[in-house]
Amino acid sequence: MWEKYGLKLVPFAGILIVVLLAIWGIIAFWQEGDVVKGPSNSLTLELTNHSFHLSSHSQVLPACLTVVSSDVGGKVNWVNPLLVPGNTIGKGEPLFKMERFEYQARLSEREAALEQAKHDVAVEQADALKAVKKSYSDISKKGSESELVLRVSHRRAVASRLSAAEACVKEAEQNLADTVVVAPYTCKVVEVMGAEGARVDEGRALARIIPVQDRLVNIRLPLEDYAYLSQLDSWMSRTKVLASISLKSGEKLWWKGSITGVNAVLDADKNCAVLIASLEPNLKMPREWVIPPVNLNVDIDIQIENIESSMWIPSEYLGKSHYLTLEKKDGSVIEVEPHIVGYSNRQFLVVLPTEYNHCNLILDSSKNS
Repeated sequence: MWEKYGLKLVPFAGILIVVLLAIWGIIAFWQEGDVVKGPSNSLTLELTNHSFHLSSHSQVLPACLTVVSSDVGGKVNWVNPLLVPGNTIGKGEPLFKMERFEYQARLSEREAALEQAKHDVAVEQADALKAVKKSYSDISKKGSESELVLRVSHRRAVASRLSAAEACVKEAEQNLADTVVVAPYTCKVVEVMGAEGARVDEGRALARIIPVQDRLVNIRLPLEDYAYLSQLDSWMSRTKVLASISLKSGEKLWWKGSITGVNAVLDADKNCAVLIASLEPNLKMPREWVIPPVNLNVDIDIQIENIESSMWIPSEYLGKSHYLTLEKKDGSVIEVEPHIVGYSNRQFLVVLPTEYNHCNLILDSSKNS
């Protein structure tokens, strides 16, 4: 039986050997190619404009949370029926009305005092005119003073009482106006603490509100990335932010934003710098998603654009020293410290003066030892 099939197996065995040799040759060729693709001893600098991305996660926050309070104390006479958590209220609309009787009475008293002060000023002016007639003869008499001169301090006191009365009336008018608490901007109601009939002290919190449209995100960025990024001139103005989420339906929602500042306090738990970015409404989204909801978890894409005179360089060329060895066009070799503005996939994005464009970058193995 083996003799019967033996002759037939010989050609197949030969073919199999040839196939195995061919596969081995291909693998060897690929391995050789990998060696060739390793870092070369030199690299020509091609300085151009680059952009790069960073990613993070964040949660949408209101641009501010405002505590509404009354500038005067007293009894709450009225609460806006629309003042319910989740409702929207327009700028300038009344939220609370305080009892006015006490403040109206104070205003009337101070207005009466102002009228009396005005009367006193008028009387003083009339008396001063009478004194003027005697002033010339009194001044000419040796050792005597004019009645007009003696009345100077009295005139000043009367004028001061008038100024004080006018200030008191303005204060009383403001207190009366403050009995109506209005929305400082178009807002959404978060919480209501004040109730009709309750007596409240001056400055007591009555409600909490947030803006309808203004949203922001706090972006946590590793300190190393932030240290590189902050070396770039005008980095905030050239940084674009995109916040997005993907719904279960596969639809992607997104909102553009921009960096407005850096929090002075680090995130100690994650050892990160905290960038503050404002988000813009996206009119291309469905109506309920034009403005990102507060507390929405979003993915953050940060794009830094138009980095002039830059190039991605393999990390081996920098090593631990973070200096580059360059061969200039005249053949001289120098060491240059570049501005590192980004790191990704074992490559540094560096910025160098344009005078080094087309110079040879030399791999110095001693930098990595």
